Amino acid sequence: MNQPQPIIDTSSLASRDDNLPLALVGGLVAAAVGAALWAIITVATGWQIGWMAVGVGLLVGFTIRKLGNGRTLVFGILGAGFALAGCLAGNVMSEVGYFAHESAAQFFAALSTLTPEDTVTILVHGFHPIDLLFYGFAVYEGFRISIVPAPQPQAPPAA
Repeated sequence: MNQPQPIIDTSSLASRDDNLPLALVGGLVAAAVGAALWAIITVATGWQIGWMAVGVGLLVGFTIRKLGNGRTLVFGILGAGFALAGCLAGNVMSEVGYFAHESAAQFFAALSTLTPEDTVTILVHGFHPIDLLFYGFAVYEGFRISIVPAPQPQAPPAA
């Protein structure tokens, strides 16, 4: 007997290409935008909201997924790294924003005077143990969302 062959739609697979360079640029921009939003909201409200870290992870992850179209581990690692970098940058930029606001200095002028040692000092003195939880969520989401899921095989139509 002649068995019907299952129909598999490969049109979405044929046009999919990984784009690591675009994922790198997109992840960097998303981390910077997330950090800036984190700092703006933190300075404007006077509260450091831990869930901002998760927002940074989501923003980075979705950007890398959309621009990179990657199905490999490298895209997840990229998302996790940029999510963590965006969180750290958001904390540093928040502290610089507080300083600029209190001293009537220009934000970018204050930011440009930071040395690597100053940055580490800001991160160490501003660290709270709960930050690990929110950074962990951000890294997890950045990793998980950055990788395009493999397509699920479609069952043949019922006869």
